[in-house]
Amino acid sequence: MSRFRHPITVTRIRSGGTDNKGNPRPDVEAPIKGCAFAPRASSELNDYRQATISGGTLYAPYGSDVQPTDRIRVPAPWAGVYGVEGDIGVWVNPHTGDTPGVEINLEKRAG
Repeated sequence: MSRFRHPITVTRIRSGGTDNKGNPRPDVEAPIKGCAFAPRASSELNDYRQATISGGTLYAPYGSDVQPTDRIRVPAPWAGVYGVEGDIGVWVNPHTGDTPGVEINLEKRAG
C-alpha cells in the first residue's frame, strides 16, 4: 500500500548488457508502483549557451529495485527518462525500525 495520496507508477529501465558475442541485449523494464515525484528545474551557463537541467526526487517504496546505473521513465506531467544521480537513500526510522521508503535523485539534461 502506498503512503501517498495520489501515487504514480514509474518504469525502471536497466541495461540488458551484452551477449557472449558482444552484441547488445535489449533493456529490461519493470514498473515501480506507489511512487511520488517532486520535480526541480534550473538553468546554468555552459560554453556560452543556456542549458536547462531538470530533474527531481523520486520517492519509492522500501525495497524498490533501483541501482545507480538505471534510468527511470516518469509519466506526465513530468514525462521523460531520467538518470539516477548518486546513491539511493533508504529511509529507516531509528526509533521504530520502520522503513517508509527510498529517495532517489533523478537528472535530465537538455540544451
